[in-house]
Amino acid sequence: MKKILLPVLISLCSFVYSQTAEDYYNRGKAKAKLEDYVGAIQDYSKAIELEPEDEKGYYGRGIAKANLEDYRG
Repeated sequence: MKKILLPVLISLCSFVYSQTAEDYYNRGKAKAKLEDYVGAIQDYSKAIELEPEDEKGYYGRGIAKANLEDYRG
């Protein structure tokens, strides 16, 4: 019974605490507002990974990269 219960609890916890693309986008936006552009780029990139059709992540990441004067990619 314990062998079955542990994997079920772990998968349930990961499901409950999983973040959506919108969550990552909002977190990136907050970090950009605090001028943490590196952190914002990471969050925007994760949002893009989860929701590649949503243009908000690309736009936010581009602005954050421009603030760092990183014009590559």
